Amino acid sequence: MIYIKLYLAFLNIGIFSFGGGYATLPLIQKYIVEENHWITMDTMLDLISISQMTPGPIAINSASFVGNKLAGILGSIIATLGVITPQIIILSLFLYFLPSWVNKYLKGINAAVVALILIATIKLMKSSLFLYNNIVFYILFLFIFVLYYKKIDIIKLIILGGIVGFITSF
Repeated sequence: MIYIKLYLAFLNIGIFSFGGGYATLPLIQKYIVEENHWITMDTMLDLISISQMTPGPIAINSASFVGNKLAGILGSIIATLGVITPQIIILSLFLYFLPSWVNKYLKGINAAVVALILIATIKLMKSSLFLYNNIVFYILFLFIFVLYYKKIDIIKLIILGGIVGFITSF
């Protein structure tokens, strides 16, 4: 029974929390603290602090926290599913009824985003790579080649880059 109550409470939070972030807090207070008495106001303050320290939206972090506190990992999963169900349904409907002109519009946005990322990358390269000797510049292109053609594990490449950077700093 607790699983159904958790799902429905967080479903309501997911449905009515427009704007996300701090806009979810009054709903969490209403459904979780006041109506169901699952946590106290002091625990809600802890919940806000923990939600701010961990990556991700407050509603999802809150659902995970409260669900885990009440019913363990399964409760955490069910509460999280409750809070994301409305967004999944809305996004699915949006994608299903998405006209082709919107697809073309989104492809244009994708191109603009790639251009912005490329500009940011170039600016970062100018401010960081050229401060060092030429070997770092050559290593960058070696890493790009390896990533593109050899499909090496990214984590290994990052560690290798750190080692090479450390060695070339002397």
